[in-house]
Amino acid sequence: MSYEMKDTLLHGLLKYIPIFRFIFVRKGREMPKIVSIYQTKKQKILKRYTIRLDQGEPLYVTAKLLDRNRFQAGQILDEETIKNFQEAAEFEEAKELALNMLDRRVRCRKEIERALRDYPEKIINRVTLFLHDYRLLDDLDYARRYTRDRLRFMPRSLKMIAQELKSKGVENADIQLVISEIGEETDEIAIALKLARKKLRIDRRSSLQTQRQRLYGFLARRGFDYDIIREVLSQTIG
Repeated sequence: MSYEMKDTLLHGLLKYIPIFRFIFVRKGREMPKIVSIYQTKKQKILKRYTIRLDQGEPLYVTAKLLDRNRFQAGQILDEETIKNFQEAAEFEEAKELALNMLDRRVRCRKEIERALRDYPEKIINRVTLFLHDYRLLDDLDYARRYTRDRLRFMPRSLKMIAQELKSKGVENADIQLVISEIGEETDEIAIALKLARKKLRIDRRSSLQTQRQRLYGFLARRGFDYDIIREVLSQTIG
């Protein structure tokens, strides 16, 4: 290549340097920078922090996620980092919320999903999968516990318990399995008799006809079938 051609090519490239410089500087300025990090006030459950940027919306994160990423003021974040961080923050927050719910009592999958309804579906699925993997979420176990607790502390028919489980979102297959298992060891007439005798002690001053009507309605509202109610009435009122 001759000297003249090299000189021409060099001058041609120099002409575009200001344009390239403008593009890179402008792009650099568009990348958000962390201005400050501080603990968020008025928190109900989770300890959260706010990451304020020099542009755009702030980021809200749990203490665990903040410690893991070690962000600091002055750090520049690109769009992909912010997107990934926001998704990770949502997952951590939703997971902590679900774990706090499970600390208080056993839950079924639908209860967790309803509590997390404000989060994206992708985040909800990740949380429920995490809980399943660690055996913290098991609808069959939940149905067994719920049924036994109901029979012990708030007696009612197995049919009504099955309806309650369905309203909570437990799958029909799990409900039928549990009702079948526990039904083999449960005497519903004995349960209804215990409820009836307690009810009659309270209502002993009423006439027999009134007692019969009230007791029938009382047991029917707890889901007992007509045959069971008739047997209980026969053994208690006659």
